[in-house]
Amino acid sequence: MSNCVGLVVASRDERAPVGTQVATYSGWTEYATLRLEDNDLADPDMGDERDWIQTLGTPGVTALIGLRDVARLQGGEVVAISGAAGAVGGVAVQVAKAAGARVISIAGGPSRVRHTVDTLGADLGLDYTSPDFDEQLAQASAGGIDIFFDNVGGKLLERMIGHLGTHGRAVISGTISTYAGGSDNGITIDTADLLLERKIVQAFNVGDHYAASLLPARETLAAGIRNGSIKTVVTEYDGLGSAPEALAAVFRSGSGDVGKRIVRIGY
Repeated sequence: MSNCVGLVVASRDERAPVGTQVATYSGWTEYATLRLEDNDLADPDMGDERDWIQTLGTPGVTALIGLRDVARLQGGEVVAISGAAGAVGGVAVQVAKAAGARVISIAGGPSRVRHTVDTLGADLGLDYTSPDFDEQLAQASAGGIDIFFDNVGGKLLERMIGHLGTHGRAVISGTISTYAGGSDNGITIDTADLLLERKIVQAFNVGDHYAASLLPARETLAAGIRNGSIKTVVTEYDGLGSAPEALAAVFRSGSGDVGKRIVRIGY
């Protein structure tokens, strides 16, 4: 199943007459028969179909809740974000900037790093594929990182925990380095360092927060879209036949895609 935004073409639900925009988990299909929940109604005044599948959908809500509610982000903190050119990471960069943080973005490849700085507004972008990445990271985090928002996991997470400052928080949103058969999942954590510096390493599942926070999070993100502090970024593939390529690109190192990969099935 995957996020899908579409229009109602036939309805027995008075909340959703024909033409209503809805955001569901119906997946890659031209038509689906669904029983709608209130949360599935995608108000077009809050955003269009791209906004609802990205910023107002699972990626944006995950970024906001992870930083605001789990990491307890405060203005003036230093925030490092991995997978920063991706769907969740790209919104996280913008949420952190809007909150007044200094943002260090981490992405793979020069063009994706430039995107995080030039389009998303990160203060500093680091390319984890660069031979001198460790030296750049050490310099960028010399004063200690307050929050590491992680979408990658594996050895990068291990490195970043070591660069957290006192009371630093590492929030694990995803572990893409281990997806699709990836093996970068064995890490060593210096528990003495955690204790001495009172660091916190916490994983979270955004679904656990939906009951209390989904609608308020969407309202906050919609306000960011309206005031221009949050841009919806997608890489669009055309037609249902392109779905396998779109999915494969998520796991392809060095892909030029940025933001949320979407497959447009109809217009």
